Amino acid sequence: MLEGSPVLTIDEVAREMLPGDVALFPVGATVKVDNPAPVPAGAWVTTSVGLTAEMADGSHISPPWVS
Repeated sequence: MLEGSPVLTIDEVAREMLPGDVALFPVGATVKVDNPAPVPAGAWVTTSVGLTAEMADGSHISPPWVS
């Protein structure tokens, strides 16, 4: 986490993230990010090539940085 204090939920376990924190989660995990703070949060995201994600509405995305 670079800045802010969002809440990261991995497989129904929630944790407030603080600057300097790192989160790793396994393939297939359900991940949710909430930012209840009044200011934006910033994070550095690293993933492998080919990442796809299923959104809560069932749609699928592949972020541009994974190609």
